[in-house]
Amino acid sequence: MRCALNYMPPRPLWPSSTILGDPLDDIDDSDALSLTQKVNAIIAISISTLSWLENVKSATDRVVRR
Repeated sequence: MRCALNYMPPRPLWPSSTILGDPLDDIDDSDALSLTQKVNAIIAISISTLSWLENVKSATDRVVRR
């Protein structure tokens, strides 16, 4: 049996909207720039990864043809 002093009520899966407010209200220019930089980094990494995969595929194709 649990001790009442140690009882923790279950936490809600999602915080209530009154606690969070509207997240778009909190975005200022510095946050938007940071988000833009993150998106640009993800795009650059994706392009780099695709280029690397194409090089690996080409090298694999050359080995298979031999």
